[in-house]
Formats: sequence, C-alpha cells, structure tokens
Amino acid sequence: MKIITDTLSHIELQGPYFLRNSVLYAIEGQGRRVHRKPSGVIMLEEGMREQTVELRELASGTVSQIQAHNHSASTLYLPEGEICKAGYQDRVVVLACLVDKSSIKEIPVACVERDRWSSTSSSANFKDSAIAFPSFRESISRNVSRGKGDTSAISVDQKKIWNFVDKSLAALNIHSQTQSINDLYDQRADDIARYTGDISGNENTRGYVCITGKKMMLDLYRPDVFCKLHHKLMEGYVVESLIQGEVGAVDPGKDRLKEWLVGVSQESEVTRFGGIDLGENIKVENGSSFGTGLLLDGEIVNFSLYNNADREYRGQVYN
Repeated sequence: MKIITDTLSHIELQGPYFLRNSVLYAIEGQGRRVHRKPSGVIMLEEGMREQTVELRELASGTVSQIQAHNHSASTLYLPEGEICKAGYQDRVVVLACLVDKSSIKEIPVACVERDRWSSTSSSANFKDSAIAFPSFRESISRNVSRGKGDTSAISVDQKKIWNFVDKSLAALNIHSQTQSINDLYDQRADDIARYTGDISGNENTRGYVCITGKKMMLDLYRPDVFCKLHHKLMEGYVVESLIQGEVGAVDPGKDRLKEWLVGVSQESEVTRFGGIDLGENIKVENGSSFGTGLLLDGEIVNFSLYNNADREYRGQVYN
C-alpha cells in the first residue's frame, strides 16, 4: 500500500530520549502527506467538556458496543485504546474511528472491568479516562476480528483482554475490587505524573517510537490529532515502562529502527476494511511485525506498529 510504504520509508527520527527505563525516538513530519494542514477534529475529552459529545450504553446493554453521540460541528475522533470509564462497566475502544458531525454511531468496544455490571439509568453514560499503554493496545488489536467489509461482524476475544488486564494489575500490585484497568492508572497516578512531567512535543513531531526491553512500538498521528493526544500517549509510555519492571530498554539506534520500518513497508501484507463511520481501517502484518491504522481520503490519521520481540525480552505481562 503506497501510503504506508512512502511513510515508513521516509520517517525521520530524533533522539534517543529516555523516559524512566524506556527509550523514545520522536518521529518528525516529512513530506506532503504528513505536513498538509488537515481539517479539525474533536476529541472525547473536549466534546464532554463542551457537552457536545456523549458516550452511552446501548438500550440493550450490549457489552461489545457503546453509542457515540456527536452533536458537535466537528468530526469526533476515538483512537484505538481509548479507555472509557463508568457506564455499566469500563470499556476500551477496539478500532480507531471517526464519527461525522451531528451523528450517532455504535462503537465496538471490549470490557476492561471484569467484576462490575451496574445497569442503573444513572450510570449509562461514560466519561473520558486514558489511552491504553502500547502493549495493551497491541493485545487489543491482535484480538479483534471482523468480517471483510462488514462493520457489524466485529468481535473481540474478551477472555484474552481480561487476562491481559489481570496480568497488568498483578505486575504492579494493583488492588482492584472490580478488576478494572482504570485502577492501575488511578493508583499509579503520582508515578505517571512524576515521570511525564511537562514533556511537550516539538511542533514538527508527529509521533514516537517507544522501546522497552527489545520491544519496539511506533505511534504516528495526523498533526491535529497528535497535538491533542500527546500528553496521554506519554502517560501510556510511562505505564509501559512501569510494567516492564527494572529491565532496561535496549536502544537499537536509528539505523536499526530505519531498517525495521523499511522492512515493514516492503514486506507486509495490508488488509483494508470499511471504517466505523468515516475513513477505513487497515491491518499490516509480516513475520516480524503487526500494525493497525485509520486512513481518511488516502492519508494517515493514525498508525501503530509493533515488532514481534522474543518472549524473553517482553516483560511480566507479555509472557
């Protein structure tokens, strides 16, 4: 797929930068497809603050779907890994999506709170929470399946998602009465804030490559999306480093990272699916890597990529 090939082959990296025991490389914008000024989007947090966006339980109380009400004059962007708190139980968005202005769409989700289901009318709405840390997003992406071109045939291996949540909580000794991933973010909030600090991206930055152990994870976003997600992404990288424990990252260096990205661009199979509302979702796979993304009008809104690291380097949660 030309857009993926072009983008991965021409990425420019700045760094390394160190975040606790992780290594980060900033992805700098290069070329027309990254730099072109896009139309604006509204994020969940903004929409809720302005009272123009709501996330609600379906009337039927379906675990695998919630409903997005976008009453704003902008396109609502929900990233893969958006953790939504409250409702009948906490959920996570499993496919990145763009919901058109003044519209209502059903959004595929997975449960990230095993031991609660409260169907009282007062708890039917969700509030903004966090973006899942990279290895959790990878686990979600790998456990989503869908019928070709059919958005109604999306399914998630819920048991594997719960298992990942359980291992993540255990890795950081988090006590959660309802086995919710949100308790990890709440109970380690001081650590997350301490390591994240006042980090801000360069105006040309469009994403990061994060390395923990020998695991390499790339996040690339459209400019207007990245600037709004930057702080939450950084929080996710901090959580990733906490879960990794005391194992230090092995810095592969720019040349090795470029070799990885060029290899993915040249050797991967790309599968395209119709989007939940606007755009189209993609899945990228080869023997060494796995990735997912969202395209709109032939341009990347977001793209995440994960290498298949050896198990011995993948930390407590990965095994």
